[in-house]
Amino acid sequence: MRACVATTVHHPEDARIMHRQIRALLDAGHEVTYVAPFTFFNVTPAMRLTAVDVAHEASYGKARGALRRGVRDADLLIVHDHRLLRALPHRRPPVVWDVREPVAPRHLARAARRHRVITPEVVPEGTLVSPS
Repeated sequence: MRACVATTVHHPEDARIMHRQIRALLDAGHEVTYVAPFTFFNVTPAMRLTAVDVAHEASYGKARGALRRGVRDADLLIVHDHRLLRALPHRRPPVVWDVREPVAPRHLARAARRHRVITPEVVPEGTLVSPS
């Protein structure tokens, strides 16, 4: 499987994204493209993944362009910022919005208007990764 993982606000070396999620995908033999603000944080991307640099808190157009480059040939897109949901390219694989922080009701409502949203209230056993 080819996965694209994207963020414009998190540090590219974020423990949850890079060291757990991406590392698990790579260790399982999947190909990973990582869209992240590498230059802003002065980070050199890991060798085993394909990197797409994007500006920190990128504008809609720049985020959309970076996502378009990142999802080429991808089977799955995992986004970590609610703002990226509005910048999704029209041609894209299935999307997972991975969020750990509490989501403001307005962001959840907006996402629900455009996407199928699965929350702990809908499928408790399908969304709980760890209680902490």
